[in-house]
Amino acid sequence: RHFDDPEIFDIGREEKPHLAFSYGPHYCIGVEPARLELKVVFGSIFRRFPALRLAVAPKVLTCA
Repeated sequence: RHFDDPEIFDIGREEKPHLAFSYGPHYCIGVEPARLELKVVFGSIFRRFPALRLAVAPKVLTCA
């Protein structure tokens, strides 16, 4: 009900509600594996590729 055509992935949708792992009864059971994966990736990628840099200048995001 929230989106037109919810079965279609559309990254350009105007309305983007908050997406997180949640808390309480809706807590995602995948949160701990996801956090572990991020720690491993970010902990090792810069050691493996020390010259890794952004390809473009970062954009500064502001909350409106």
